[in-house]
Amino acid sequence: MMNNFTHFLKDTRGVAAIELAIVLPLLMTLFLGVVEISNFVLVNQRTEKMAYTISDVVSQGETITTAELDNILAATSEIMKPFPFNTLGHVIITAVHRNVNDTPKVAWQYEGGGTLHDTHSHFGGPGFGSPLPQGFILNERETVIITEIYYNHENLVTTMFNGSNPQLYKFAFYKPRLGALDVISTQ
Repeated sequence: MMNNFTHFLKDTRGVAAIELAIVLPLLMTLFLGVVEISNFVLVNQRTEKMAYTISDVVSQGETITTAELDNILAATSEIMKPFPFNTLGHVIITAVHRNVNDTPKVAWQYEGGGTLHDTHSHFGGPGFGSPLPQGFILNERETVIITEIYYNHENLVTTMFNGSNPQLYKFAFYKPRLGALDVISTQ
């Protein structure tokens, strides 16, 4: 009987399988965490890049039309690749203008790029005063183009456990280079 017990203690078959069974959950958790964090950082960078790119492109012209804005917003899914944007995102482009002896007001606003609902501009609506960030100065007869991006990021792993996804919000400001861009044309 004692011989069988010492033989059992000296038997090393299956040790690697036991070690793997102990370490595998930890390794999988680390791997999935790294994938999840990397994915989130990439989505965060893409949404920020999109906000700056759209504001920059809109602010480059002397005038802007709804057709040009539609073309710019059509590029949103290309900027976000490989992440889907059409059903998970929304873009709001706002032009805030300040007349002589007046407070900054929203001159026009254009939305699109995705079908995400329940989004609103943090900078007001057309014809109303616009709350600009503290320290941002808009001189008389100046306009600023503001692009706001909303994106519902779909987590790869954590959605399975808690079912919720974070909504990213990014915005960018650019002042027009050539024209006032305080009017949007419907041509």
